[in-house]
Amino acid sequence: GQWEIGDRIDYQWDDTGKWYTGRIIHINEDLTYLMKDDHGFSKDHISPEKVRRNSYCVFLFICLRF
Repeated sequence: GQWEIGDRIDYQWDDTGKWYTGRIIHINEDLTYLMKDDHGFSKDHISPEKVRRNSYCVFLFICLRF
């Protein structure tokens, strides 16, 4: 898959369209993710379509690279 356990990513877990930041702590058999957010809450069965690269990490990478 695209993501691995320990990856820090942004994800959506409800229908509000809001993105949350957390870390993948488990990949389920159906290839959905168990996430733990920055507040310590866990959200399960996050589909790959609701996951994106963490925007801060991308920004930091660009800043460090150039």
